[in-house]
Amino acid sequence: MRKPLIKKHILLLFLILGITLATSCQSSIKASVYLSGADMRYENGRYEDAIEYYDLVIKLNESLDKAYNGKAKCLEALGEHEKALEYCDKALEQNGDFADAYNTKGDALSSLNRFEESLENYMKAFELEPKKSLYANNIAYAYNSLEKYEGALEYSEKAIELNKKNDSAYINKGYALEGLGKFTEALECYNKSLELNPYNPVCYINKGNLLESLGKSDEAIECFDKALELDPDDLDTLNSKGDSLNSLGEFEKAIDCFDQVLEKDSKNAYAYVSKSISLYCQGKYAESIELCDKALEIEPEYANAYTWKAKSLIEIDDDLENARKLCDKSISIDNNPFAYNTKGLSYILEYDYPKAIECFEQAIEIDPTYDNAYTNKIYCLYHQKNYSKCIEFAKKSWDLFKDNRDMPWYIGDCYSSLQESDKAIEYYKKALEIDPKATSLILSIGWEYYYLQKYDKATEYLNKAKEVSPGDESVNYFESQLKKQKLPEAERIVDFVKENYLYFDKVNNFDKQSEQFKAKGNVSINDISQFIESIRLKDDMFTFFIHGEEYDWIKQEESISQIESKQLDSNIHYIKIKSFNVSVSWEFKEIIDGIENPEDKVLAIDLRDNTGGVTSAASDILDYLLPKCTPCYIVNRDGSMYPFTSDNNSIKFKKILILVNEYSASSSEILALGLKKHLNNVVIIGHSTAGKGVGQVVYEDKEKKYMIFLVNFYWNVMEENIMGKKINPDVYIKGSDDSSYIKEIKRQASI
Repeated sequence: MRKPLIKKHILLLFLILGITLATSCQSSIKASVYLSGADMRYENGRYEDAIEYYDLVIKLNESLDKAYNGKAKCLEALGEHEKALEYCDKALEQNGDFADAYNTKGDALSSLNRFEESLENYMKAFELEPKKSLYANNIAYAYNSLEKYEGALEYSEKAIELNKKNDSAYINKGYALEGLGKFTEALECYNKSLELNPYNPVCYINKGNLLESLGKSDEAIECFDKALELDPDDLDTLNSKGDSLNSLGEFEKAIDCFDQVLEKDSKNAYAYVSKSISLYCQGKYAESIELCDKALEIEPEYANAYTWKAKSLIEIDDDLENARKLCDKSISIDNNPFAYNTKGLSYILEYDYPKAIECFEQAIEIDPTYDNAYTNKIYCLYHQKNYSKCIEFAKKSWDLFKDNRDMPWYIGDCYSSLQESDKAIEYYKKALEIDPKATSLILSIGWEYYYLQKYDKATEYLNKAKEVSPGDESVNYFESQLKKQKLPEAERIVDFVKENYLYFDKVNNFDKQSEQFKAKGNVSINDISQFIESIRLKDDMFTFFIHGEEYDWIKQEESISQIESKQLDSNIHYIKIKSFNVSVSWEFKEIIDGIENPEDKVLAIDLRDNTGGVTSAASDILDYLLPKCTPCYIVNRDGSMYPFTSDNNSIKFKKILILVNEYSASSSEILALGLKKHLNNVVIIGHSTAGKGVGQVVYEDKEKKYMIFLVNFYWNVMEENIMGKKINPDVYIKGSDDSSYIKEIKRQASI
């Protein structure tokens, strides 16, 4: 009786098992169908619908790893990055070796700018599936985002090796090469990507940005236009197009782009700032400030908005202190070179070159590729008359930025200031190769040839300037000066005297003397000497003619250093100036710049036996040592005045001692009197000076080797002219023995 019961149980067991197997099979089929439908909807961009289907799979408790990962992808596409991460983790709980889930998690972390973490997940995905080009490419993307371009280059190349048609991998490779400064190769990669897929707006955008950075704004705009054709709603690309139009100076067209952005997104802070730049460049500073303020209402921590507002404030109000505060605010948000550069410019307007240089150096430290900061530092060194440092720094900078026209131009300017015309011409020509239509550069070369009295070469560059800028006033003036050089020599000398001699109105029979002189035709050295002697007032001992050996001696003196320095004691620095040639002032500056803690030191300047020289050299030294003032000025024959000024910057010494004697004259007296009148710590030691309160202009003929020194101005210091009056010392020294002067220097230093 028991056997049938056993059979019944067996039958029941088979029946239950069969029902369970049938139900499980049916569930798997449903899950498969739902999963397929979800994936299809995801591929078609129907993310909400796809999520519903993935949820159905999840409810069936089937294929959970794929369902969770699929839902994570949809959430990521919808911008719900944190939720996407949750579902990635759920997928990985189900399957710790699910490569695509690691990849999806990497995508979500990238969207949250958590690139170190995203890189870890992309790496894990690629370890699990090392043949997948997509995963290698995503690693390259993460490395690019971290600015680790070598790594990005390595993995983008792996991605290409795995799939030579991976257009996105070429984009990442191009971006990495761009980061490594290999711009030509980067462009090749972008072009290859577009060859594979001409419908990817991202590649056009990247290529456009690179072209813009290379100064090819026209080509950049073409790329941005193509990107906008593919994605008309991409406001970032529209902003980029506006930026390129700004670069081209097409400010109204740029404003139109930014207005289109703001019409669609009134909270787009970037568009407000970019539009403010357009207005700034048009000189509409008040309107520019308003737009920066609007940007800051939207984004209070927008660093560039503060900096551009600062730039406009510098222009509109000359409110330099407030402008610097805005730059500091920008720096506190983002330690950016643009803000430091702008802050440096504010100091330039106050002639505070040392502080300006500090700012430019900070900008360079942050971004060694920021050429604007290099150029501005060069500007400061040039205007400080630190010519040797300027030349050295400009040459090093130009090695980094070979397309920068201004750097060789400044080098040329330095050599020109040092009266080294051949070297000036060399660097002006290098700058002209970069910008062949720069009229000022062409004229600079022309003027150097003029100073060398190579008038044929000067005329060659005049003609080039006329081709580029016909009718330009500076071109016309240069032409007028060259025409004068075509006049007969005697006529040129007569005109020189007429235009410049301070005592011209007192010369008797000048017309008769000059006509007789001009009638001689080709005048000799003796003719010229006699003419100058005939028109010189008898009590004018500072107008004279030199030639021959005297000429050679003066030219030799011009070419060698006229300054010596030594330390007499730990706190006494002695500088001897033999004559004021063009290099004296910057040599003097280099010496005193090297003195540590000058405010604790005594400076002794020896002007004994220095009969003068270049007035501007003495004025430059006054500028280095005095606070803001007008140390001296010259008075021309017609009563017009030319002031020499000193800016806010000065090097302060505990005491300044000036050594003079009866042969200290002209520029020596300007320096001595200027320091004495404007500082209360100056002591003049020695003998009464020569009392030469006039200056000369020089006419030179390099070929015939002669010079005419012609008195042509008075000079005053605080309304005082010492012509015939002399400067009397505070401490008189008997005799001329050096030891007596040294003894007094040490005595003064001890007081």
